[in-house]
Amino acid sequence: MAKAAPANPSPHVAEGYRLRAERDLLMARREAILKRFDAKIESIDAQLTELEKQLIAVGPGRYTDGENQFASVIPEVPKMMGPDTFDLRSKEDEDRARELAGEDFGKLFDRHVYFTPKEDFRGRCLGALTTAKAGKLITLCLIPGQETGGRRAHVRWK
Repeated sequence: MAKAAPANPSPHVAEGYRLRAERDLLMARREAILKRFDAKIESIDAQLTELEKQLIAVGPGRYTDGENQFASVIPEVPKMMGPDTFDLRSKEDEDRARELAGEDFGKLFDRHVYFTPKEDFRGRCLGALTTAKAGKLITLCLIPGQETGGRRAHVRWK
């Protein structure tokens, strides 16, 4: 709460009280303007979001208003799963694979510096081994594919 001005202030004190009151009034006006400004920005952001949704719904392409203003709609790129790969990563994996595959180990793997499952490894396992052993061997060698890419549809403004 502001103090009341003295009854007979000196000219300097009176000017100080007047400036303080003017500052308080300007600060109140500033706050009101900032609130209106923030509300206007929120309204514009909501309108822009709605417009972008409508443009995305229309589909990919370049759209213009005829006055050198344009927007490009970039389509969604779905995520993809890369192919599964197989590998024996350690001596323990090799020993376990040999135990599971038995005599058919050579039919299932090519020998390099390390063992690489042959083409159509999964099918060969299922053809050469019991289902249980084939499943264990496939699990031992499986290196799951990784998700790649992906992007939501969006609008680029120019």
